[in-house]
Amino acid sequence: MSLGDLQTIVQYKLPIKLIVFNNRLLGMVKLEMEVAGLPDWQTDMMNPDFAKVAKAMGMEVWSVNRGSKVKRAIEEVFQSEGPALVNIMTDPNALAMPPKIEWS
Repeated sequence: MSLGDLQTIVQYKLPIKLIVFNNRLLGMVKLEMEVAGLPDWQTDMMNPDFAKVAKAMGMEVWSVNRGSKVKRAIEEVFQSEGPALVNIMTDPNALAMPPKIEWS
């Protein structure tokens, strides 16, 4: 939600790896609105190309459009030394539920 973080990571050469699950909308907000019985409003986003933005700021970038390529991209990004971003294009219609922590 704030691209200033990318600039700070690059400026200080922090070895932070970012993974963007890019569904091109505010998925959790949309789900919460639907559950509350509210109409879907202002959740479809016109996002920038996060891979291009990160690259322009000096990060190494991986873009993934297929599920079969995710594992390799993640392995490669964690082998890189500096700041890096993986932009994973996901299905905007897939139900994205937050993880559920269980005692077991």
